[in-house]
Amino acid sequence: MVDNEVPNTPSDSDDGFVLVAPPVVVSEDLHVSEIGSQVEQVSDLVDRFSMMGDRTALSRVVPLSERVVRACPSSHSLRAMVLCTMGRVLLVRFNQFGGMGDLRKAVEFGEAALELCPLGHQDRALCLTNLANALHARSNTEGSDADLELSIELQREALGLREAQHADLPQILNSLGQAVHTKFHRTGNQSNLKEAIECHEHALQLCPVGHPERAVSLNSLADALHTRYDQEGDSTDLTNVIDYHQEALSLRPEGHPERPLTLNDLADAFRARFHLTGNTSDLDNSVSCFQRSYDLCPPGHPLRATSLSNLATTLWTRFEHLGNLLDLDRAIASSVAVLDICPAGHPLRVSTLNNLAAALHTRFRQAGDVSDLNKAIEHYQTVLDNRPPGHHERSMSLNNLANALHARFEYEGSIKDLNKAIDCYRDVVQLCPTNHPLRFTCLNNFAGALWTRYEYEKRTGDLNEAIERHMEAVQRCPSNHPMRSHILNNLGKPLLARFKNQNDISDLYKSIEYHEAALQLRPAGHPLRCPTLVDLSNAVQARFEHEHRTEDLDRVISLRREAVDSCPDGHPMTSSYKNWLAMSLLLKAEVSNHASIEHT
Repeated sequence: MVDNEVPNTPSDSDDGFVLVAPPVVVSEDLHVSEIGSQVEQVSDLVDRFSMMGDRTALSRVVPLSERVVRACPSSHSLRAMVLCTMGRVLLVRFNQFGGMGDLRKAVEFGEAALELCPLGHQDRALCLTNLANALHARSNTEGSDADLELSIELQREALGLREAQHADLPQILNSLGQAVHTKFHRTGNQSNLKEAIECHEHALQLCPVGHPERAVSLNSLADALHTRYDQEGDSTDLTNVIDYHQEALSLRPEGHPERPLTLNDLADAFRARFHLTGNTSDLDNSVSCFQRSYDLCPPGHPLRATSLSNLATTLWTRFEHLGNLLDLDRAIASSVAVLDICPAGHPLRVSTLNNLAAALHTRFRQAGDVSDLNKAIEHYQTVLDNRPPGHHERSMSLNNLANALHARFEYEGSIKDLNKAIDCYRDVVQLCPTNHPLRFTCLNNFAGALWTRYEYEKRTGDLNEAIERHMEAVQRCPSNHPMRSHILNNLGKPLLARFKNQNDISDLYKSIEYHEAALQLRPAGHPLRCPTLVDLSNAVQARFEHEHRTEDLDRVISLRREAVDSCPDGHPMTSSYKNWLAMSLLLKAEVSNHASIEHT
C-alpha cells in the first residue's frame, strides 16, 4: 500500500530507480490548499511532454509530483488523483528510460489510487485506465499473462464508464486496442485482432486533425493493420499502414518522445512492402528510418536495442538483394553492438545472436574466412541451448546449426561436423509435423547431408535414406515452389548412384525423369541450368552404357554442348564442362569406329 512514498532520482542500481519513504508530513514549500492546482500543473506538464516532447517539462514534473505526494494527507479528497498522477508520471519516465523501479512503483501507485475510487467515484475511470496502462507495460516487460488480462478487464470497465463523446474516450479506446492486440500476438485469437482494429478505428474517428490523441490513434491503428496484413496479405492494409505512420510521423517532430517509435514502425512497413513488390527504394527507406530511429535513442533508451537490431536485419536483407558487402559488414557490426547492450536474459539477445550467426555464415560464403563460420556455429549453438525441447523455434535453430556444420564439413572435412549436422537434421524432421508447409525444405536439407556422407563413407543405408527423404520432399513441395527444381535435381543424383551399385534399371529411369523435370524448371538463362544439363547428361550416358542406344549418346553430346555454350566466360566449371564434352565426343568416335569395323 502506497502512503507518502515518492521516487528518488535515478541511481546506479540495477533497478535504475530506487524509492525512499519520508515521514508523512506536509512539505514546507507546498501548502495543502495548493494541491489541486499542483495536480493540474503536473498533468499539464505530462501532457506537454507526451504531445510535444518537451524534456524540460519531464524534468520538472517528477520533483513536482514528489512534492505533491508528500504534501497530500491520506484523508485528502484529492488523494486518489495525486497517487494516480504520480503513477502516470512514473510510467512516462519508465517509457523513456526503462527503469524497472519506476514501472513497479507506477503499478503500486495505480493500485493505491484505485482502492480510493470505489464504484461511482468520479475519478474511477481515469484511475482504471492509468493502472491498466502500467499493467500492460509490466506484462510486455515480464511476460505476465495475468497482468495483461487484468489490464484488459480494467480498460473495459473504464470504457463502460465513459459517455460516447467524453474527452478521455479516444485514449481509453487506444489503450484497450493496444492490450487486445498484444493478446492476439500471444494467443493467435483472430477476434482479439478484430477488436483491436475496431477500437483504433473508433478512436481515430473521434480524433480529427489537430486532436492531441490523433498521432497515437494513427500509429496504433497502423500497427494493428500491419498485423492483419501479415496474417491475410491484403496489400490495401499495407498501403494504409504506411500512410497512417507517415501522418503520425508528421505530427511527431524532432524532439518528440514518440518519434523514434514511429520511425521504427514506418521502417518496418517499408520493409514489408519491399518484400511484397521488390522495390529497392522501399528497402532504402526502411534502412534510413531504422537508422534515424536508432540515432534518436540515447544509451539507456528502451527502443535503442530494438531499432539497432531491426537496422541490422534490414541491412542484411539489402545485402542479399543488392550484394553490397558494406551492408553485410554493417549488419554484423550492428548485431555485435546490440549484444553489447543486451546482457544475458534480455529478450532481444537470443534473436540477435541468431541474426548475427546468419550474417556471419553469409559472409563466410562470400569471403571464405572460416573464423566467421566458426563464430556462426558457436552462436547457433548458444541459440539452440536457449531454445529447449518444446520451444516453438527449436526446429529452426536446429536447422540453422545443421546448415552451418554441413558447410564446415565441406570446408574442412571433419566427419564429426557432418555426423552432428545429420543428427540435427533428423531432429528437425521429427519436430516438423507431416502437414507443416516447410517440411519439404527440412527433408531436402536432411537428404542432402545423408547424400554427402554416402559420398564420403559409401554407406548404403545413407544412400537409401537420402532417396527416401528426397522422395517425400518432392511429394510435399508445391509444383510452383522455387525449391522444386533443387529437390528434383538432388533426387536424381542418389538414384543414379544406387543404379550403379545395385543395377536396378528403374532407378536409372527415375534419375533421368527427375533431372528432366528439373531442367524444364530451369529454362535458358537460369543460373543453375548448366549444372542441371550436366547432371542429366550423366544419367543419360549411364543408360547408353547399359542399353547401347546411340540416340542416348547423341543426347549426351547435345546436353554437354549446350552446357559449354551457355556457361558464362570465366566460370570455374567451364574447363570441366569442355572436358566432359570432349570425352563424350571421343566416345562417339570410338563407337562409330567400332561400328565401321563390325560392318566391314
